[in-house]
Amino acid sequence: MRFQVRNTGTRAGKDVAQIFVSPVTGGWEAPRRLGAFAKVALAPGAARELDVRVDPRLLAVWDRERSAFRIAAGDYHVSLGHSARETDQTTTITLPERRIAAGGQ
Repeated sequence: MRFQVRNTGTRAGKDVAQIFVSPVTGGWEAPRRLGAFAKVALAPGAARELDVRVDPRLLAVWDRERSAFRIAAGDYHVSLGHSARETDQTTTITLPERRIAAGGQ
């Protein structure tokens, strides 16, 4: 995901932009997972474009029948925010089913 972070304050500061992912239909042990994050330091009024990637293994669940981790096909909400309780933007993406090899992507 690519997005811009801006310091709208009058002092230099740091922020941690966080990407949260959740299946629209549910099915995870928690309502959403932290998929990626990036910490950035900005001068007053400065902006920076960030590019973060969600590791596919973070979207997988254990499939007992197949004895493998897999990402279920379907729609997922992807949210950008400062914390799990404070998300600013959300979009929906559709992912195909995918099996994750043990120990890798």
